[in-house]
Amino acid sequence: MNKKGSNPDAPNIRCKPSAPPSPPKLYRHGGHAMNDNIKNYYAHVTNNENQNIFRGWKRLIENLCKNIIALDDSVRVLQVKQKFGSLCFYYKEGKKIECRAEIRDLVYLAQSTSTGICEVCGSFEFVSTDTGLYVQALCRKCRKKLL
Repeated sequence: MNKKGSNPDAPNIRCKPSAPPSPPKLYRHGGHAMNDNIKNYYAHVTNNENQNIFRGWKRLIENLCKNIIALDDSVRVLQVKQKFGSLCFYYKEGKKIECRAEIRDLVYLAQSTSTGICEVCGSFEFVSTDTGLYVQALCRKCRKKLL
């Protein structure tokens, strides 16, 4: 039984759905995936003066990137975000196998250090992660301003 207007002798060809477009590189922190080379990410962090998210952790992130580049410049940054008042730095390991443990230690050190640095102003004084509703690393001054 043929549908109205269809040709029974025509080959049954279906169009392949096109692949979804690749997502753009987003340099916004806060959970957006980047998948960018560590050198490109470092250049973005150091050149972006208007970056207000993690402004207080900027120097910490810059130093982490510099140290990783010195060990292995093939590392890819996947995601940088704040979670429970701590810096989360997700990356894909590079080609140099002998440097992986040292890079892992650097990232762990930066993440644990971030809880003692105010993520807004970069102060080391009276930083607490208990702000009530949200868990953020804030000093007393920034906590008063934001809450």
